[in-house]
Amino acid sequence: MQRQKTVLLSTALFCLFFLTLSASAQVHPDVYSNSSLKGPYSFLGNKWLSDLDNNPGASVGIVNFDGLGNLTLSMTMNTAGTVTTYTGTGTYSVAKDGTGTLSFTLSGGPSLTDTMVLDTGGKSFQFVQISCTGCGSDNSVSSGTAVAMGASSFTTADLKGNYEWLLAKWTNDQNSNADVNLGTMIFDGHGNIKGSATDVSAGTPQSFTYSGTYSVNSDGSGSMTLNANGTSIMVAFVVNSASANGTGAKGLQLLKTAESGGSNSVHCGTATKQ
Repeated sequence: MQRQKTVLLSTALFCLFFLTLSASAQVHPDVYSNSSLKGPYSFLGNKWLSDLDNNPGASVGIVNFDGLGNLTLSMTMNTAGTVTTYTGTGTYSVAKDGTGTLSFTLSGGPSLTDTMVLDTGGKSFQFVQISCTGCGSDNSVSSGTAVAMGASSFTTADLKGNYEWLLAKWTNDQNSNADVNLGTMIFDGHGNIKGSATDVSAGTPQSFTYSGTYSVNSDGSGSMTLNANGTSIMVAFVVNSASANGTGAKGLQLLKTAESGGSNSVHCGTATKQ
């Protein structure tokens, strides 16, 4: 009788283990393909330095996937304070497990290949540059994040409400202080913006308020001008995560493009609706 109970218990445990594995397989199925990426995605890329002779850099833009393996893109790049805009075309491929590659050539610029991994069913992905023809040779690395924009047409009214934001500084200047800004943005849906933030520079915090203007292009890219304490800053951005019910964008990816007084540092970051 004891042996029979042991056999029954072992059988029950085996069935439970099998069902758990089956459930796990259903939760994380290998169902990705090229069609998992379709439509416009906002992206933000950063260049990570280990050599002071290399320039800091970041880019923000839009990549459009056709669901069949072809892509087009537009982007704004800030390299040590020099801002350049590009367009490009290329191809991509996605494996069943959500890994993949994308290759593209920029107009008047280099040809790049990135490796990527998709998540949330293809609503976003992370990428790392693995080759660049025409970039020169250095020991930097580049990586970033892309998020589905959720719509293909936008207006300034799609950016409305309160957003939290974080902007970090990238520099190769040993005499330049490390710097980060964290705060809130309030968009009125008509092109006006105001907010408050805390700037931490070399460990010293300082609070400030600001105001300015913004505009959103039909493709979801945009620009804003912020004025605080006598300093004017221009920021390029791309919206993402637009709501299906038409209540506007839930997120932004940001890149500083100009600052009064000039600077060879690069600031970039993200914003999310509160």
